[in-house]
Amino acid sequence: MSFSDDDLLFDDDEGVLVDDENQEDSAHGSTGGSQLTWRVLVVDDEPDVLLMTRLALQSLTVDGMAVQLHLVGSAAEARRFLAETPDVAVAIVDVIMEDLTAGLDLVRWIRDGHGDSNMRLVLRTGQPGNTPEAQVTAQYDIHDYLGKAETTARRLMTCVIGAIRAWRDIWTIRRQRQGLQRALRAVGQLFDTPGLRELLAAILDQVTALLLPRRSSLLLLGLEGSLQEDGGIVLAATGKYAATVGRAVPEVLDDAILRELQPQLVQGGVVRTGELVGYVFELAGESRPLLLIDGGPLQPWEQELVELYCHSVALALRNRSLWEQQLSWYRAMQRFVPRELTGLVGKADLREIRAGDSSSQSMAVCFVDVRQFSQLVLREGSDRAFRLLNELFADLGQVVARHGGVIDKYMGDGALVLFPGGRGALLAAVQMQLRCEALRQAAAPGQPQLRMGIGLHCGEITVGAVGHDERMDISVVSQVVNLTSRVQEVARNFTCDIVLTDELAAELDDAHRQGLRPLLVHLLRGAEQPVRLWECMEHLPQSVQQARLQAQASLQAATALAQQGRWAAVVASLAPHVSADETCHQLHAYAIELTTRHP
Repeated sequence: MSFSDDDLLFDDDEGVLVDDENQEDSAHGSTGGSQLTWRVLVVDDEPDVLLMTRLALQSLTVDGMAVQLHLVGSAAEARRFLAETPDVAVAIVDVIMEDLTAGLDLVRWIRDGHGDSNMRLVLRTGQPGNTPEAQVTAQYDIHDYLGKAETTARRLMTCVIGAIRAWRDIWTIRRQRQGLQRALRAVGQLFDTPGLRELLAAILDQVTALLLPRRSSLLLLGLEGSLQEDGGIVLAATGKYAATVGRAVPEVLDDAILRELQPQLVQGGVVRTGELVGYVFELAGESRPLLLIDGGPLQPWEQELVELYCHSVALALRNRSLWEQQLSWYRAMQRFVPRELTGLVGKADLREIRAGDSSSQSMAVCFVDVRQFSQLVLREGSDRAFRLLNELFADLGQVVARHGGVIDKYMGDGALVLFPGGRGALLAAVQMQLRCEALRQAAAPGQPQLRMGIGLHCGEITVGAVGHDERMDISVVSQVVNLTSRVQEVARNFTCDIVLTDELAAELDDAHRQGLRPLLVHLLRGAEQPVRLWECMEHLPQSVQQARLQAQASLQAATALAQQGRWAAVVASLAPHVSADETCHQLHAYAIELTTRHP
């Protein structure tokens, strides 16, 4: 018996057609072995109905892709199948199976229990009187309603084709929405490395969604003519390649495919190998991004879509390259004008600063001076001395940053550093001296050893942009800075490592004040009143600290005598401590010189 497309599929008066050769057809049978198929589930407890459905749909293709049928005989079996099988496009469900409402219950479970709102559901019944079409369509989320007695093969195929296309469109919209959400989230991070990859992955998802049922694609970035031997990496991927992002291309694609792609990568344009179709697009430089789509040749509209995608990716990567160049320039500028220094001028952005802009605030000022550096240059040569100086400043810069300081400027063999408070300035000074001592200890025999003096003071300073709009420098202007420079001179004259003023010492807690000893009440050059100075000894060995503390009384007495101009008495009072205390030795020599001048 033969049937035309207009014959009724199920007519009790005509009997049923039985195919003995296929009676053992699996309940999960398939019409073909291709991966690129539309999955259609048929649920019916009548074997003849399943057979007729298979005969009607077994050669059906939709938009070039075959329909893969899965036949089951009960609602319970359908639930087990759906729990294990993703992406079923259409389910044709008999209403009456295990009981009168088994099909309706299955439809409700698919939507609510299984949570699949995309699958297109077609109800089919041989007793429409028990389940009126209008009532069922109103109460249940279904795509179509078929009466078995009135359904022809043509009607069934039309229904399935429409349902598959509806599922495809719904799935495409859903995937596009997800891809768009990811793209929007990535826009804010477009120029971060993760953000760029997220953006590429999102765009790749959107293209893949439009190319359903193709779901596997790759975006590779390789050097021109080189994908082998770690010549490229996977930037973005979907489907079966999703876990390959960041991996080297030779780890993902077979050698045979790579050999075939290699010459095409140089030529550019469309590339093909096996089931992979690719597009190469050029960027400035040697980079050659390559988009590969799994699943055979593309239709013209798909090609146009992919070409548009390639163009978008090229623009994104070019923008990324430009951004990285700008970022590298910005970071290079920060090495000359630190962001923290810009903030001290009262501007959040270096581009906002104009000549004359300034800001005043209370800060601690630190002057660092490398001692006898001029003699070092004469002895070792400028190149050697310069390398030694950079080794020292490389360590000191890290110490300054850890304690919240900012280097205002390097001045040949010294540096001017600003700190938000006196405690941080003193801690940094101690650590700088310890680092300098560590470098001396690590120096090879015969290698020059650098020593430095540090002066500390605090008070109101003004930080501003000096110069004109074509050439500016950020500078610190204050009497505090001038006095700090003089304090550093005292540290050099009396061979002290760290000298600080009474104003800065007042900002310290008791624990840090214990590491100080009074040095002098000194009239600094440029100061209107004498300034009390202190020496910090925290970084010195205990034996040296003890010796200096023992000489403390004599040093104070000598200071008082010096204020009276009694330099001969100063010499006598310091004589017992000259060999143990370098500061006393220097002050002793200074007093002898003054005694000679003013007997």
